[in-house]
Amino acid sequence: MLTSQAALKHVGKIERIHLVREAGEGSACKGFGFVTFSTPEEAEAACDLSELLECGGRKITINISRPKSKPDGPRKKKREIQIVVEPHADCWFCLVNPKVEKHMIVSASTEVYIATARGPVNPYHVQVLPVKHAPCFAACPPDLQKAMKVQMLALQKMFADAGQECLIWERWIPMGTSAANHMQIQVLPIDKSRCGAEAREALEAATKQHLAGATFKRIQSHEDVADNLNDDPTTPYIYFEIPGDLSARGRQVERFLYAAVPNGGGPRIPINFGRQVACNLLGCEDKVDWRQCQDSKEGEKKLAITLREIFKPFQVKGK
Repeated sequence: MLTSQAALKHVGKIERIHLVREAGEGSACKGFGFVTFSTPEEAEAACDLSELLECGGRKITINISRPKSKPDGPRKKKREIQIVVEPHADCWFCLVNPKVEKHMIVSASTEVYIATARGPVNPYHVQVLPVKHAPCFAACPPDLQKAMKVQMLALQKMFADAGQECLIWERWIPMGTSAANHMQIQVLPIDKSRCGAEAREALEAATKQHLAGATFKRIQSHEDVADNLNDDPTTPYIYFEIPGDLSARGRQVERFLYAAVPNGGGPRIPINFGRQVACNLLGCEDKVDWRQCQDSKEGEKKLAITLREIFKPFQVKGK
């Protein structure tokens, strides 16, 4: 158990460990327990160790604990979670949170804001987030989807002006606590030489290594994600926009989706899969874990100020 505990400490801060035992003092363990981490992201990272650790010669299965319905209460779906779109004061990404990292904000409107990424893959790696507490793009109303795409297009224009294209991804894994469900769309500028076949190969290689058994489906738009979730808004998914080949009509954009549909037999999406694809493409595998490349607060502040100035000519006015 000590070896397993040490391994789990590598993914984050452990707040509490509780082994479930039979009734009676000094009784034996029932064979399962609960580990509480300081953040939902750390708990998700621990799930990547499922079946890799052992205790007493038996492999340990690690899953996110989800509250069960009371016997006399209304029956809930197995994967039902609470989704509340109003701002949460304890959400890391809600602007109403007094602890939100406002020094990282590049631009903000009434509906959407742009912030630098913590532990960025490269210095201009940014995130596009809704001001409201929306869980994922697929669950957003059309007006909010449009507002987010307007900001993403503005970023693409800014990077295109510098001779770069954008790798874009969104990962949605529902958490049992509504305050932890705040969507982020990652936008990463890449050199044009990395587009097309090289970008597709990076996705394929990362899938074979970290998401074996998954099949990515080509779709026409980000809005099409919702049509591939079996009418279940809690279905985990990961979506990519990859700059494709250059044609007479300009650079083509290729969109790929993997949805981990319940009982579909597909693998669980690793917490860092988007970064694994990006780092595979850019040859910087040492940056897969954002915690290994996190800058000081002063460094983050300077970078955000620099990006604000660069983004000003492309900033969208209004909402």
